[in-house]
Amino acid sequence: MEALLPGVVARLLEPDVAVPAKGPLRLTHRRIDGAEVYFLINDSPTPYQGRVVLAATGPGAAWDPESGASRALPGPEVDLDLEAYGSVVLRWPNCRERR
Repeated sequence: MEALLPGVVARLLEPDVAVPAKGPLRLTHRRIDGAEVYFLINDSPTPYQGRVVLAATGPGAAWDPESGASRALPGPEVDLDLEAYGSVVLRWPNCRERR
């Protein structure tokens, strides 16, 4: 029965970040200085393109840790274009209630 627990929990709790199943993305979410901060990495030797949906509200920002470039994002649906083993930091002022 223990092996069934992760699947049951996944159906009951909405994730902080909705990502495609079995994709190469790894992520973490933290609250830092009152803001929601998400760190995503492409854990693959091939580039990744896809959309993720954050449990956030309103506009936010993306920061490329390699180049230092940042850009504003209009909402929590984010189209990613990450190089092999590339990463991005996403920052939002607010999170939304999850079920």
